[in-house]
Amino acid sequence: MEESKELQGFYKIFRTVVYVSVLLEFFEYAIDPAMLDHWGGILTDIHGRIKQWMIYHDGNLVYSKIATVLLICITCVGTRNKKHLEFNARRQVVYPLTSGLLLLVISVWMFGHTMGTRLYTLPLNIILYMIASIAGVVLVHIALDNISKFIKEGLMKDRFNFENESFEQCEEKVENEYSVNIPMRYYYKGKFRKGWISVSNCFRGTWVVGTPGSGKTFSIIEPFIRQHSAKGFAMVVYDYKFV
Repeated sequence: MEESKELQGFYKIFRTVVYVSVLLEFFEYAIDPAMLDHWGGILTDIHGRIKQWMIYHDGNLVYSKIATVLLICITCVGTRNKKHLEFNARRQVVYPLTSGLLLLVISVWMFGHTMGTRLYTLPLNIILYMIASIAGVVLVHIALDNISKFIKEGLMKDRFNFENESFEQCEEKVENEYSVNIPMRYYYKGKFRKGWISVSNCFRGTWVVGTPGSGKTFSIIEPFIRQHSAKGFAMVVYDYKFV
């Protein structure tokens, strides 16, 4: 439980870093810090220092986009899977991933095509670039999150190894003049099935072992008494409930 909480904590941190990286990209490429700097050049100095980072140093917007996508991939490792996720690959992965990557490409194209129209001192192409960037990052994040959830659900689906330890059991009632036939249910290949426990010859003795309250009398002893009484046999039954 503690490990899960720690993992979720890291997931929240990385998720925040993803969107901080988008804001840093806008700060470096879309906004002129001199227009916002009213503190004696502090923002301009910060802008210049961040500009020295490898992904911003060459002024190539593609490097920043690749770094953001890589951060999303790392973040999705910590995604918490949902129980019984109804996975639709086309709707939950293909559509958002394709749309998101396309919007990121369009955002790079928009950034390089100057438009004369301005809105709140920003050129229209810069505003469209920012909108496409945010929408693209969100869609890619959703798609990769869904992939991670699907993989984790598959890995955690049989954490107690029920599937490998289950096997097909007798579903046919094998009956003769001496037998005791006890109906049962068992698990195999993802569902519970009806079967039979057929004890063909009980005359050498039957030993029933189980912890107190496990249902020995109800599920084994009483069917033996009923069925052998119906067949006319005498029995020696040692059970605390009948002492």
